Amino acid sequence: MANNKKIKDSPIGAKPSTDTGEVEVQEPAYELSEYDKKLIKANRRRNILLGSVFLVGTLTLGTVFFVTTSQNTTIELSSVGSIVGQNAEVASFDSEWFANAIDIVLDDNGIGYFSNSELHKIYKLDRGSVTEFAGTGVDDLEEGNLLNASFASPTGLSFQGNAVYVADQGNHRIRKIDLTTGDVTTVAGSGPGRYALGELVDGAIADARFNGPMGVVVDSDGTIYVADTGNNAIRKISGDTVSTLAGGGNSGDTEGTGSAAKFNGPRSVAILDATNLLVADTSNNKLKIVNKTTGETKTFAGNGSLALKDGTLLSASFYSPSDVLVTQAGNIFIADTFNHAIRVIPRSSNNVYILTGNGEPGFKDGKMSEAIFDSPISIVEERDGAILVVDAGNKTIRRLK
Repeated sequence: MANNKKIKDSPIGAKPSTDTGEVEVQEPAYELSEYDKKLIKANRRRNILLGSVFLVGTLTLGTVFFVTTSQNTTIELSSVGSIVGQNAEVASFDSEWFANAIDIVLDDNGIGYFSNSELHKIYKLDRGSVTEFAGTGVDDLEEGNLLNASFASPTGLSFQGNAVYVADQGNHRIRKIDLTTGDVTTVAGSGPGRYALGELVDGAIADARFNGPMGVVVDSDGTIYVADTGNNAIRKISGDTVSTLAGGGNSGDTEGTGSAAKFNGPRSVAILDATNLLVADTSNNKLKIVNKTTGETKTFAGNGSLALKDGTLLSASFYSPSDVLVTQAGNIFIADTFNHAIRVIPRSSNNVYILTGNGEPGFKDGKMSEAIFDSPISIVEERDGAILVVDAGNKTIRRLK
């Protein structure tokens, strides 16, 4: 394949500040290291300003969250995996192909695939090497084998059953790349494609229509769920049939079942558990739960305001959350795009926290408490528990580990 590019590690950021300001901390049931205590002191002002959280250490698979306000400091222990410890850092990787990257997925072997909406291609990320994988680069609708097939602004990706599924936004279709044969085919969707006006039509997969779908996820049973962004709907592809699971039509922000529910530009959908989906209702600045069977929709997190605010699920604020990730450990990570931050909802927690990013666009590697992002848009978990982030504004991929 042409244009074989290497990914280069970027320099790691500076050491944490050694500010010696005092802070009172409740005594936990275990001994804090001197390093942890220094980190709490060094980041006290930042936490007060953001109403935020600073991660300072790991205890087996738990992470100690020090949630700081101007009044006091409380401690909460949550299981969020081994990546978010006192030595966790953000590192970035550089490739010209990361510009306009939209989504990234990993296969069972840890090989990555990411979509580039500007170049109308899918790229492969394998052991530090980036190669063109699928797509001619012409915004067109063509089936075929890998580099002979064409896409129009491919966006969301999902891996399942040795295949990569693509939300082919400009063609209003869901496409499939068979990793065994290399064949690119249309799973569902019809109409003229190539940026023609989309529609909402249920029915047989060859007749159904979408409108600029941007998110796709495939369940373990083969059922495909689609964030049909332009239709403000969550669609379901089961067997040979496409149906509208929730939403549809004009934008809105309403809980309800089926068509009674309303979304506003949903951009990402993930499998939350055996019963429910988790949806990034991007333009409503919320996360919503959708029942896979009934389509019952409820707000899961977010109060709808445009802000960077931690707190309980329904009191926290987001700003255009673009992607949601449910990890193997059951924790939820959010690419909070215009807050330039990665947020986390620990397993069994009723709170939203800032994991990394400070609310302002920029670029800086280093400790997660100091790292800076610019419009993170996609997030995925590696096999070792590390997190990869497509940092769209910085045209790079970042790793949190």
